[in-house]
Amino acid sequence: MIVIKTGRTDAGALAASAHTGGASGCDAVYDALIQRAGMLRVNDLRELFAATQTLALHPKLLKVEPLCILTNGGGPAVMAVDSLVQSSGKLCELSEATLEALNKVIPQADSTHNPVDIFGDSDPMRYQQALKILLEAKEVENLLIIHTPSALAPSADYARIIVDTLAQIDARKRPFVMTNFMGEDAAYEARRICAQGGIPTYRTPEGAVGAYMHLINYRRNQKHLTQTPESIVDELDIQVEEAQAEISAHLDRNVHYLSTHQAAPLLAYYGIDTVTTHIATTPSEAAEVAAECGFPVVLKLISPDIASKSEVGGVVLNLSDEHEVEQAAFAILLRINQVYPEARIDGFAIQPMAPRAGAHELRIAIKTDPQFGPVILLGEAGSALDYSQAAVALPPLNMNLAKYLIANALDKGVLKERTLPEKVDKYRLCALLTRVSQLIVDQPDIHSLELNPLLATQSQFLVLDASIGISRYKRLAHRKRLAIRPYPKELERWVTLKDGSEALLRPIRPEDEQAHRRFDESLTKEDRYRRFFGEMPHFSHEQLAKMTQIDYDREMAFIVTRKQRGENVTLGVSRVLMDPDNLVGEFAIVVGSQAQGLGLGRILLGAAVDYCQQQGVGSIEGMTLWENTGMIELARKLGFTISRDFEEGTIHMRRELNKRIEDD
Repeated sequence: MIVIKTGRTDAGALAASAHTGGASGCDAVYDALIQRAGMLRVNDLRELFAATQTLALHPKLLKVEPLCILTNGGGPAVMAVDSLVQSSGKLCELSEATLEALNKVIPQADSTHNPVDIFGDSDPMRYQQALKILLEAKEVENLLIIHTPSALAPSADYARIIVDTLAQIDARKRPFVMTNFMGEDAAYEARRICAQGGIPTYRTPEGAVGAYMHLINYRRNQKHLTQTPESIVDELDIQVEEAQAEISAHLDRNVHYLSTHQAAPLLAYYGIDTVTTHIATTPSEAAEVAAECGFPVVLKLISPDIASKSEVGGVVLNLSDEHEVEQAAFAILLRINQVYPEARIDGFAIQPMAPRAGAHELRIAIKTDPQFGPVILLGEAGSALDYSQAAVALPPLNMNLAKYLIANALDKGVLKERTLPEKVDKYRLCALLTRVSQLIVDQPDIHSLELNPLLATQSQFLVLDASIGISRYKRLAHRKRLAIRPYPKELERWVTLKDGSEALLRPIRPEDEQAHRRFDESLTKEDRYRRFFGEMPHFSHEQLAKMTQIDYDREMAFIVTRKQRGENVTLGVSRVLMDPDNLVGEFAIVVGSQAQGLGLGRILLGAAVDYCQQQGVGSIEGMTLWENTGMIELARKLGFTISRDFEEGTIHMRRELNKRIEDD
């Protein structure tokens, strides 16, 4: 799916709003949404047609990202490289064997490299020789051929050589090839020949690279949907109910803004560490508290009306005695009275100076978009953080999605790779981002959050300043709080099997892929035949990823698991897929060969029926084979109507759930 979203600029957004009568939304949030959905975004109609051509002629995902360039003109090749690198693409590294072979056919070159320049005096024969070498090189998976007009032969002759040479190689073994024939009338015939030969072709080097990056971005976005997230082993220390009680207590006191000392206990419930903070209400009290705390200290203003205190001199560092603290507090009050005379002043926060040498200062924020709900922003610490200064992601995050958020921040340059004695542990940063995400998912009363700065060393992340905005969340029947529905933990429940053992019935999760693979491999041929109505090979990673990474808004898969030899084993699974109008849910069930006779069929089908009932689905239905008498009898006991399709040799099972009132 290719998407054009207009209103990228402020002026464009205003024009879109005037045309449609509604807000167009933040462009960065749309970017995150489109990426999360595995779609490809383009900026204009030219890009749309280029992306359509590229994806149509190469519908499969690229195996790798690096690109090799073959050219007879050095300037256009450099333009292509600049465009590639600026778009976060990569050049392929050629092997010694490939370089040696190329040097034999390029007499002017002492040492060939990528881009492979065969020079402007290359005749069609040299072009063909170099092309064959690159097509046979194992390291070359993607190849861009650039041709500038030559007096030696018409451009069409070179195009025929490319098409004929590619035709000699098995399509399954050859690289993905694109061409760029520069020029207009002189190159028209060459581009036509390539297009007829099924080779994407473009007018400019930048256009070819742009189209190639469409494939790369599409590949990256699709990877979002097919990667198996890692579990966080220390997730059990999250205390959801205690955090909810903390928020409710503040709201009961009509407190809607939490500064660092108030936010610290709440963050601690999610394993997020904050620097020790002491509170004082007057400058003299601040001096006394600082003396007890130990010098040097940081003095910070506490005011719910001032978002960025450092911009107005509300933060003073490295205070070394009581006199400095008191004088700094008076100076802060004087400045605030001049700049924000109406601002509420709640006092001062005193913190020990945290060692910043060798640390990376980050910023994590939560903002609530009016259309898509909470979004997560990651960037460098600073006085202001808007969408243009951050990488944006939609919660809920898992470990892989957190990795993509960090990578996106580095690609955009809003997060810098710094030369530090100890590099930041990105795995732990991913874990921290997932905790922040879980905090937002669990606590709907939080509408904004900011951790700034967040001091990151190799293995520790310490929040020096935090602010959290809270208010009673009003649930609206026609609107969901989160753009992406999180894992529905409320559907988990323990069940007792016929052998007296306990098992967990729950929705499937992305982390279940490996267990689901083992479950799939454990099924007998007979079980697989009954489930899929024919011979079916074992599932690939991509298929398993789609089965475990589901959209909980559109489908549901329940699994029953229990511990065996120290690991969770899947015993059975039921799936139900709803149509877009929520009229019909189609179910399917399979029970592991070793777990049959334990009552799992009734448990799994009952869970699917109950879920559809709660979701307001009109009816639930499924199919099975005539010989699957156990499934037929179970469906009949649970109130399904049974009918036979003699032509297809199948049994159709249907149960009405929620009656619909038809419009007149």
